[in-house]
Amino acid sequence: MRVSLGNLVATRAVDRQLLDQAEGRAFALACLQRHSGGDWGDLDVHDAEANDLALVTGARILSSYRIPERVRSGDGADGVRDERLWIITEAEDAEGARPQTTLLFPSDY
Repeated sequence: MRVSLGNLVATRAVDRQLLDQAEGRAFALACLQRHSGGDWGDLDVHDAEANDLALVTGARILSSYRIPERVRSGDGADGVRDERLWIITEAEDAEGARPQTTLLFPSDY
């Protein structure tokens, strides 16, 4: 694991629209594994390089993953409206720990 995730949290929209269905939970877990391993998903080169630098400097890390159509149209109470899932791991605190990682949709930001 390249990125320590700290406490995991999700916005209400992610919880209701994505984590409420089995395929959505599996997708979110796979994205968390990718994020913690240094696979930043669908970022441009500049943002990916910023994340690589953040591993050294302790800055915030953002990943973006395209949500597959089969997950977006899942059987949860609400269909997933966003096309991407963002994962943000907060910057290191004074002790060098990353306190929290948040799963959110761009529309939650």
